[in-house]
Amino acid sequence: MRTRRALLLAMATIPFARTASAWVPPSDFLLGKLADRRKNVKTLRVTGIRTFVGRSFEGGKQDVAESLHANVPDSAYRLERKTPKGVFLEVSDGSKRVSVSEGKTSPVEADPRPLERLLFTGAPKDELGRAAQAFGIRPDVTGLGRVNGHIAYILGAKDGDTSSPQLWIDKEKSLPLELRDPRAKRIVRFEGWGEPGGAGVVPTRVTILRGDDIVEALKVEETKLNPKLGADLFKPDAPVIATPTPAPSTTPAPAATPKATPKATSKPPR
Repeated sequence: MRTRRALLLAMATIPFARTASAWVPPSDFLLGKLADRRKNVKTLRVTGIRTFVGRSFEGGKQDVAESLHANVPDSAYRLERKTPKGVFLEVSDGSKRVSVSEGKTSPVEADPRPLERLLFTGAPKDELGRAAQAFGIRPDVTGLGRVNGHIAYILGAKDGDTSSPQLWIDKEKSLPLELRDPRAKRIVRFEGWGEPGGAGVVPTRVTILRGDDIVEALKVEETKLNPKLGADLFKPDAPVIATPTPAPSTTPAPAATPKATPKATSKPPR
């Protein structure tokens, strides 16, 4: 009995031993696979509901309708949220960005093109590498582990490291699963890959945690892949698109119908 129990225990530990000792590709290779997975994505139109969680909101949370237009090769985007205080708008041409909140426009500033946004929309390999280093991820460190039931490559840390910024990438699908920043105690989870709402190219659920608490959650409802998007959507110098004035009609007005002349009536002779 003891021999059989020991044998079963040894067999159970084999998959974990293989995972720990398996060869892990370098970061350059992993970022290349991550970029190639969505290389055919040029433009996106994504709509959904973002839920903000916290004591400052009535009932502890607030749901906000959100839409995102993105030109992926240029890293340009347009984010709109319909909040109780009005429309929040953020516009970037890939190098400059501006926001509009409660009718007030912020000064134009450089767009840092953060890793979190690029992981959602997809991006070229060089852009992902630049953003990963700006996030604090070490390109010379990679690992292999398990997260939420997935075997994943780890960029920037080894499995069990709880102090280094790190990106977890699904080993089989080459899609982002988690972005961790221990310095800010912040985790971004990308879930629902392959579900209809994401058109197979964006996650349908994005959850942001501070410590163990959820502070934001995005539920993607619809994604349009490679729609035609006008350049005026991505102009930080003119973020609010003016409503076009209807052109005057060139069709001539119909002629007035003449009033019918009443017929004269004669009185019968007496």
